[in-house]
Amino acid sequence: DNVQERRNQVLRAHRAVGSPNKYPNITYEKAFDNFFQNPEWKSAGKDDEGNKLVKFTGNCTYFDEYSSAVITFTLYDDTFTVSSIKMNGQELGVILTNALIDRVFDEYDQSY
Repeated sequence: DNVQERRNQVLRAHRAVGSPNKYPNITYEKAFDNFFQNPEWKSAGKDDEGNKLVKFTGNCTYFDEYSSAVITFTLYDDTFTVSSIKMNGQELGVILTNALIDRVFDEYDQSY
């Protein structure tokens, strides 16, 4: 499958197979692909400091509304961070970002 292969290439190339500290055995790839519909991972250029960016897009139900998510990861030498989450074009603040990531990983954790 071409989409799967491309996503895996992007993830491997950018080390986006890490896990948050709270869920050391669940990768972002597994949790996000489980939670979001139409998941897509792609390179998104570089930030102002020259760090690579990976953009994830997908759909989910967010506050009882079918929503479109755009999540940007900033990649460093041996780690990465979730640098922004937009839902339907609106930037989520830190609290909502952390709550959403917890929900995504909790749902995966309970499903498997």
